[in-house]
Amino acid sequence: MVQISLKLSAGLLADVDAAAKRLGISRAAYFKAAVSTAVTNGITLK
Repeated sequence: MVQISLKLSAGLLADVDAAAKRLGISRAAYFKAAVSTAVTNGITLK
């Protein structure tokens, strides 16, 4: 495994933390799932 560093706004990080808490997972697990989903399914940028 490798470690990465991200810069996020405080508001976005709070949203991530709240979403992870609702799912009963850690912040790191939420980020891993989000990245995996984006790689598998692609993303749409507006």
